[in-house]
Parts: sequence; C-alpha cells; structure tokens
Amino acid sequence: MQSKRQKVAENLYLKAFADGREYYVVRYMQGGRQREKSLGSTKGLTLKQAKLKAAVVMSQAPEERRASPETFADILEPAIADIKRLKQWRNSKSEAQWRSTLTTYALPYIGRKSVASITRDDIVEVLRPIWETKTDTASKVLQRLSSIFSWAIVRGLRAESNPAAWKGNLEYFFPARGRVHKVEHHDAPTVDELRKVVAYCRAHPSAGSGIILFVIGTVCRVSEARLLDAEQIVGGTWMVPAEIQKTEEEGRRVPLSRLAREGLAMGAQEGVVFRGLGGGRLAVDTPRQKLQMILGRKTTVHGIRSTFRDWAARSGIQDAVAEKCLSHVWGSEVTRAYYRTDLYEERKAALEKWAACLLQRPAGGCKV
Repeated sequence: MQSKRQKVAENLYLKAFADGREYYVVRYMQGGRQREKSLGSTKGLTLKQAKLKAAVVMSQAPEERRASPETFADILEPAIADIKRLKQWRNSKSEAQWRSTLTTYALPYIGRKSVASITRDDIVEVLRPIWETKTDTASKVLQRLSSIFSWAIVRGLRAESNPAAWKGNLEYFFPARGRVHKVEHHDAPTVDELRKVVAYCRAHPSAGSGIILFVIGTVCRVSEARLLDAEQIVGGTWMVPAEIQKTEEEGRRVPLSRLAREGLAMGAQEGVVFRGLGGGRLAVDTPRQKLQMILGRKTTVHGIRSTFRDWAARSGIQDAVAEKCLSHVWGSEVTRAYYRTDLYEERKAALEKWAACLLQRPAGGCKV
C-alpha cells in the first residue's frame, strides 16, 4: 500500500497511508544503509511523545546510525518533558519558565549546534550578555542548561563532559553570583505607616484601595491578588488555585480577615474582582504607585509581607503559623511530611489580630 512521508523533526517523520493510518517513524543510518523504525500510531502518540521516543532510539544507536547530528533545539522538548516527569512538577509554571528562558537566551546561540559538539565556550557566549545585568535569570539559565546536558549525556547523545557545569568549569569565566548580584530587599512600610494606608484606603474606596486592603488583610502576593476572581471566594475563605501561586503546591485556603473583606467589597462581585478603567485586571504597578502616593516615599507592596513577618515575631505568633500565612515553604522535608495541617484556624486568628492592630489610629493622626 502506498504511503507518504513528511518530516516533522530531526530524524522523525510522519508516515501516512492511503487508508488513513498514520505512524511516527524514526530514520537512521546503519551499516551504510538508511533504516526506519516505527514508533507507533498517531492515535496513541502525541508529537511531543514521538520526539522523546525518537531521542531514545537515537541515543541507543551507534554514531553511524544518526542520519544527522541532533541539535540542541531538537532535544529541548523531549528533555524538558522527561525532566518534568522525573521531578514531578505540579505547577505548569515550571515547564513554561524552563521553555521560555532557554528559548530566549540559549536557542539563539546554540539552537542549531549539534548537542554532541557544544562546548564550554558556547555556554560562555550564552551567559556573557546577561550574567552581570540579569544575574538571577542567568543563574536559572545555567542551572537549566546543566540539567539538559546531563539528560543528553545519560542518554548517549553526548560523550563529552557537561559544558554548563559550574564547578571547575564556568567558575573561571564568571564571578560568583553572590559577588555580582546584590540582593535588594523590598523596602517595607512600618506598622504605623500601614495604619495610615488602611485609614486612607477605607476613606477612599476604589479598586486600587480595595486591592491594597486585600493584600494587607491576607498578606498574599500582589500578583495573586491581581488574578483574584469572585468565584474563588467561598464563604469567608479564598480558595487560591495552584496556577496563580508562586510556590509549587496544590492550592491553598486563605482565611479572610475583616480588612480583606472590606477590600473585596470595593471590587466587582463577579468575574475579575479588582479591575482597571478598561474593565480588565488592574495594571501591575497600580498598587505600588498608590501605596507610594499615600506614604509619600518609595516602598513596595511586597514589603507589606515583611512588615507582617516582623510583627508576627514580636507578637508571639508561632513561626509555622506566620510562614504558612505567607505561603512560604516551612521546615525540613521531614518536618513537612509529618506537619500536614494547613493551620487554617490558627492563621485565621493571626490575620484577625493583624487586622485589629492596623485598624488602630496611626500615631499623630492621619489626614484622609
């Protein structure tokens, strides 16, 4: 029966028959002759899965079987898919971030190079433009490149050592991250300044005031508050979906304090809660700009979380409760394995105590 063959990736083809059957096949050289191996029907195999299976076949083949050397771009998707499976990522953000950083910073330099021939100097070229200007991003790119090349090595796609290794390798080309990147802590408002902010926002209700009160009342990240939809509110609890969180967890319950409920009342009651003038979500800079306008100095909304943590320590709030209020990973792996409660009631009490503290009149009064 006649068939048609279409190349869909390096060494990978889609073979279609006249009767409608379609298969993925991998082609390679063996003994000086072109060979072909079926990977399975397209009905039970996605293109991503076929690429991964093809990579495995080629990694098991001697060098002469490769129709052409596999490039870094060829192995990127199957490598990420395999790493995702092994690390058991529960949040789609991780996969998206790996793909985005490597596509943006690595592919332009090494995408077309054979994975077996990429050298340390190639990795230096990838990192040089961003190591001192985007140090955090460069560090993540380096870590992810190292994992990709380790994946390639154990699958026989590369015989040389890992070109993205830091120790005894790239450490002689770049200053250590700690020496380049000076961590700038978020400038946190004082408790008395937050009392002033609370008083102002309650006297001037708006979406901008509402999101600030909500962030203060829940000590959540402002990025999470911007993505708040009304259906996430169930009674007195905010059911935070995993996909809008920074941490890789299943999702969490956030008790709504009095301040948080006042903030909610200033937003929409259906769909997106905190909306801008155009009806969409508030601009990411709106809460920060409003906070600085109220206080008359530079500070950050994220700094509110630091203020809460200091206040909690001084107020006798248990570390576990305070850290869980902030949605931080708390304790060792062993501790977390046994400490499975989310301390909802304890967090509720802590956040109400926090709200009561901020509802006090600020020192010297407050013009609202």
